[in-house]
Amino acid sequence: MKNQIETFEGSRHFRLNQVAKGVFAAISVPGTGSLGNAAIIDLGDATIVVDTFTTIQAAEDLKAAAMYLTGKPVSYVVNTHWHSDHTSGNQVFAPKAQIISTSATREMMDTFGRNRLSQQLSNPEPIYQAIDEIEKKIQNETDEKLKRDMQWENASDREYMKILLIWFILYQR
Repeated sequence: MKNQIETFEGSRHFRLNQVAKGVFAAISVPGTGSLGNAAIIDLGDATIVVDTFTTIQAAEDLKAAAMYLTGKPVSYVVNTHWHSDHTSGNQVFAPKAQIISTSATREMMDTFGRNRLSQQLSNPEPIYQAIDEIEKKIQNETDEKLKRDMQWENASDREYMKILLIWFILYQR
């Protein structure tokens, strides 16, 4: 008989590993834009997700995995810190799930994170230039491990820029 992880259709953004009864690690697949890792915890009467990846797509897959594995919607999202690879998917879970973080994490998301997002939306060209420059360096890299790492990072940056573009189209018009 197959277990729940084996029967979950999966995600291109992460692979699931059961680490204890009711505790699942969502391990990021490099280059997909998910970055970082996340967790799903089944408390019996509630489901917790720890961190929500960088992209909406990865967060939607995480939400679907949590529902599939626990049979319940996510009640709580815990952000371990404010970096976007841990928090950008929060919106997928709100308003039904309560978002939990330290006050310092909340303040950083509300100030620095918001300011950085605003700056990137108003002037995305430096990010696109950096992606192009890394792409040129990748072509000349001879160390295969370093080349792969650079490719994964650049693919994640491209996914992030897609999110910015979608966000701009949806919310700034």
